Amino acid sequence: MAYSPKTGLVYIPAQELPFGFADDGKFEYNPEKGAWNLANTSALNGGPKSEAERQVLKARTRGQLIAWDPVEQREVWRVQHPSAGYGGVLATGGNLVFQGGPDGKFHAYRADTGQRVWTADGKVGIIAGAMTFMAKGEQYIAVLSGLGGSNGLHVPYIQNPRAGPGRILVYKLNGEAELPAGYPPILPANVPQEEWPAETVAKGEGLYGANCLLCHGFGAISNGVVPDLRRTPMLSSRAAFEHVVLGGALVDTGMPNWSGKLDAKDVDAIRAYLADRAKQLQRDEDLAIKGGKTAKK
Repeated sequence: MAYSPKTGLVYIPAQELPFGFADDGKFEYNPEKGAWNLANTSALNGGPKSEAERQVLKARTRGQLIAWDPVEQREVWRVQHPSAGYGGVLATGGNLVFQGGPDGKFHAYRADTGQRVWTADGKVGIIAGAMTFMAKGEQYIAVLSGLGGSNGLHVPYIQNPRAGPGRILVYKLNGEAELPAGYPPILPANVPQEEWPAETVAKGEGLYGANCLLCHGFGAISNGVVPDLRRTPMLSSRAAFEHVVLGGALVDTGMPNWSGKLDAKDVDAIRAYLADRAKQLQRDEDLAIKGGKTAKK
């Protein structure tokens, strides 16, 4: 957050992060798998019983920039963001408040009213707080881009997250430089041709929740900081997927080798669960495409 002695206001980057959960009566603590009981994420996954709840969670995952009067204890103005994940705040002596977002947009607002007066596209998510400095009589605003942190890593329903190579972005009045493109291509949902019984999918959900969730996202919903397992081509190949999880093929890039903790049947159950999540993603994206075409008509 930030404080402006000129306006007397505190600028708070607030977030609402609801989460649907249910008790798992069969859960037993296993010290080798961690203390997290996060297997049951049905409200995130969708389906006949939880689709309505999933839509509620999506709608309520949101953020605000709130200008607060600490003396009178009241809100003066608010900017409603489309989702959570927005960054730290800088207040300047020029009656401006700067804040970036997970979509890569960097905004300036009037500190007294909240009116947005300027936006720049940083190409990748901006969640860090900005800073300002003077050089040779000119004022600059600098901010670090790059999507990360707990929101970027595994919080679901962040709207338009843009992961990619981070940069130090520096702005000044009348600047003319242009950024190169920073977005990596987003692959479509990859649904394997194989079919698994429901009990295998349920087993995979539990294994995913205990071992994979904190990196690859709740309900396998990834914001792109680490690979989205619903989109990876390796999901179509049991051998390739197993080679990554149990063979250590990607250890050098940060993916642990789970041999000794998981076996081949466990890995295939996780793949079954991810295939089920890929089907949900494919349905969502198909509906979004149809909705866009309808809107254009």
